Amino acid sequence: MKKRIRKFFAIFMVFLLLLPTVKIQPVFAESALADGEYTIGFRVLKNGTEDTSTMDGYTVKPAGLTVQNGKTYVSVTLKSSEWIKTFQVERNGEYVDAEVVSTNEAENTRVVKFEVDDLTKKLNVQTRVAVPGVYDTVHTVQFQFDVNSITPVQAEQPEEGGQEPENPGQEDGEEPNDPTPGDTKPNPQPGEDGNQDEQPAEQLQDGEYTIGFRVLKNGTEDTSTMDGYTVKPAGLTVQDGKKYVSVTLKNSGWIKTFQVERNGQYVDAEVVSTNDVEDTRVVKFEVDDLTKKLNVQTRVVIPQYGYDGSYTVQIQFDVDSIKPVKKEQPDEDGQKPEDPGKDPGTNKPGDNPSNNNNQNSGNKNGGQTRNELADGLYTVEFTVLKNGTEEPSMVNDYVVSPALLTVKNGQLDVAFTLLKSSWITKLQVERNGQYQDVEVRSKNEKEDTRVVGFPIEDLSKKVNAKIKVDIPDLQYHNTYDIQIAFDPDSVKPYDGTGVPTKDTNSSDQDQNQNQDQNQQNSNSDDDSLTFNRDADQQSTDDDASNNSNNSTVNAKTADLSQIGLYLALLLGSLAIIVWKNRSRLLIHLKK
Repeated sequence: MKKRIRKFFAIFMVFLLLLPTVKIQPVFAESALADGEYTIGFRVLKNGTEDTSTMDGYTVKPAGLTVQNGKTYVSVTLKSSEWIKTFQVERNGEYVDAEVVSTNEAENTRVVKFEVDDLTKKLNVQTRVAVPGVYDTVHTVQFQFDVNSITPVQAEQPEEGGQEPENPGQEDGEEPNDPTPGDTKPNPQPGEDGNQDEQPAEQLQDGEYTIGFRVLKNGTEDTSTMDGYTVKPAGLTVQDGKKYVSVTLKNSGWIKTFQVERNGQYVDAEVVSTNDVEDTRVVKFEVDDLTKKLNVQTRVVIPQYGYDGSYTVQIQFDVDSIKPVKKEQPDEDGQKPEDPGKDPGTNKPGDNPSNNNNQNSGNKNGGQTRNELADGLYTVEFTVLKNGTEEPSMVNDYVVSPALLTVKNGQLDVAFTLLKSSWITKLQVERNGQYQDVEVRSKNEKEDTRVVGFPIEDLSKKVNAKIKVDIPDLQYHNTYDIQIAFDPDSVKPYDGTGVPTKDTNSSDQDQNQNQDQNQQNSNSDDDSLTFNRDADQQSTDDDASNNSNNSTVNAKTADLSQIGLYLALLLGSLAIIVWKNRSRLLIHLKK
């Protein structure tokens, strides 16, 4: 009898050891989903890890999930679509392009759709990210879907016209057949629908027209990245038989020069207007022959990435798309309507309404030296210059002028605010022939700024400095030699107590900061690879809140795989009780 009991316990213990390794399938798997529309949460992971990839921040949560004839399709909205050149998913051991459902050029997004065989497994994805002239790399990431977050989409009633509701994941206003980014085929231009108003270029009468165009890589038929920074169509003015084209440039702050070839030389295009709020400007230039490609040289400077490069591109006009502009009646005050393609504005290219302008004619303390300044607080304008030149450095865009000048016992001390503090990992100034770290007075991690300061001997002399810039997401690491030039004539008494966080002496500075803020707002939420270090976590938090809000209507995808563990614990406890009372059990069995 004892041998039987021992054999029983041996078998029972082996069962307990093996039970946790047995995977109990969920009662409801994703394959059991009925045909229909759902939403599903997901994360984008770094390849082979459980860490969230930066790519996660450039997707919209949740994704759309379509079940059709037992097959599962996922639709994901990509932000900063212009930078995401390719999006491929692994199918049968090969990477294939995901289907582009729609694009939204205004929002800089596109919706991609792909089939998924098993939502419980990670999906390998390859994507190519290209920031013009700065960054061009292919990444392998993995999509991990949250099957427990699957939620049916509430069926909408068709509109009165019988139209079906939009697919999940497709944004409002998007057309299903929009062209995909990177498609070299130009978008249909005005007049391509066979409008009888079209006129050949050589027969154009004086007046206003619109014309389609493409910006091409030099010497090729490939669309240049520069094409994405222009507004279509262009304005075409014919006057006394001469033809003038007006083009609106987007991201105007980055495009420092725009020159067209005339008589074998490159000349600056005329700046018709600028719009600081929209960060655009309209340029105008004469074109002798609209049927020929026009050579253009442009210089692009992206301070955020330390990029400064010049390009030669070619503009190819589409003469078949020329269409007259309908004349509008003058306003009651007699003013004529604006020309096509022209935005309001007065600033000219090269104007930098920022802290480059250090002159202040209204300063009452102009020309005062250190010995003439009484103890107290002042402000002083300054400019960060390229080493050994009078040209502003790109670092100048990442400091706030004026600085706070403190005079105590005849000693001078300056302090100013650094923007994009996380990118500026080191700042040193020359003191007694050696470079020393500046003192960090305060930090604001939320605004990504910090205040630095150091003593100074003479405001009229340039201060040699070294700065190290690290942008991990772009794999950019560089050290620069710069010089800080203070303007003694701009010294003003200061009534405040803290270091200025904006230019209190120049309305132009406010305009520049507003422009920068608007550009950041237009790119950070839906655009731009701004590389916000907290963006990925914020996206995760948003997903969690969305999932919690929808938890009451989740599809039945319960997972019972933990029941085996609980059962093992229960049986283990029972085994201990039996073992402790084995003597009584043996006596009972003998009876």
